[in-house]
Amino acid sequence: MSDWRTTPLPRARHVLLIIAECLHADHLPAYGYARDTTPFIQADSPNWQVFTRMYSHGSRTSDSFPVLFNSQYFAAIDHTNQGATTLWRDLRSGGVQSAFLSAGAMEWGGITHAVDMSDVDFTLMASSVPDALRRDVTSMRFDYAVDDSIPLARYVDLLSGALQSKSSFVTLHLVGSHYPFGYNDAPDVFVPSLRHPAATRNAIRPSVLAPFADGERE
Repeated sequence: MSDWRTTPLPRARHVLLIIAECLHADHLPAYGYARDTTPFIQADSPNWQVFTRMYSHGSRTSDSFPVLFNSQYFAAIDHTNQGATTLWRDLRSGGVQSAFLSAGAMEWGGITHAVDMSDVDFTLMASSVPDALRRDVTSMRFDYAVDDSIPLARYVDLLSGALQSKSSFVTLHLVGSHYPFGYNDAPDVFVPSLRHPAATRNAIRPSVLAPFADGERE
């Protein structure tokens, strides 16, 4: 893959920030893992930039999201959200449409406060999806999620509709790489879904599953 330090980057009209829960670099071929767990991404690897010194700010989403969106190391402790507020407002003032699309319930751990989506143009979270489409992880409040295909489909709809002729910055938060590992009767499989891993390959549309095919973890 290209070296970001020496490769000039063209101006992008659509910027997509993908956050995948519990997807570790030590199981990705871009970072030296022997198995091709992301074959479709690797097939296009000359067009990607790989950052080798990137670290999570905490072991929980509620620890890392505040830092990521506020650019303040203690944002999760101070409960500040001025940085996130400024981010979304600056995008809007610059003529860039924004969207925050998550398969998780962002109310968990106060993430909605930390990210402050009041000035985001388009939002989707598990809590805004009909109850019938949610899956409870535990009995704790807001500890549920939806299939990753739901925010993915919403992003595709936006690209072909509201964002078609506009510049955009979109955050796509996937949780399917995290929750399937809770199953005790099936192998660990990296697929963008909360459904049973053994049934997922036949249940998801090919266009959704394709980028993650052969993504089983050893």
